Amino acid sequence: MFHSSLIATDLVKGYGDRRILNGISVTASPGHRLGLVGENGIGKSTLLRLLAGAETPDSGTVVRPPDHGFLAQELPYDPRSTVASVIDDALSEIRTAQAKLDELTAALPDRPDLLDEYGDVLEWAQAHTTCGTPTGVPSWSGPVSAWTTSAITAGSTRCPVASARGSAWRLC
Repeated sequence: MFHSSLIATDLVKGYGDRRILNGISVTASPGHRLGLVGENGIGKSTLLRLLAGAETPDSGTVVRPPDHGFLAQELPYDPRSTVASVIDDALSEIRTAQAKLDELTAALPDRPDLLDEYGDVLEWAQAHTTCGTPTGVPSWSGPVSAWTTSAITAGSTRCPVASARGSAWRLC
């Protein structure tokens, strides 16, 4: 299977009057590791957000492989949240689509006019599901702060990631 490189060329990014990055270029090839080291506030996290597509550069280009992902540095959830609530949040849109598909499926025999709506919802659901409904998700009802929990974006699908004591699960 072919995996393309992540290629950034001449990236420039500033916030207000402060230029954080100026003309940064980098290539990250599949299977290779890169280290990003520097003092606080010099743009390491900004560069990673640009590479992941979480932010847009002021100028320059980024070409990303289709299977790229981004694990946020900061927890996007309240530390008192449970892992179950984090998973529920991450899967809420696809679960809503599933409920709508179930509703439309039940109504279709009497309402063939709903077929276009069913097709639209099914198409959306298929485009937003890369790995299906999680099965075998570890049971955890404690607070998120007891784990390192975040979300990784794979293409257009947001998948929760949880880890504890060196074990990690991608929960979708």
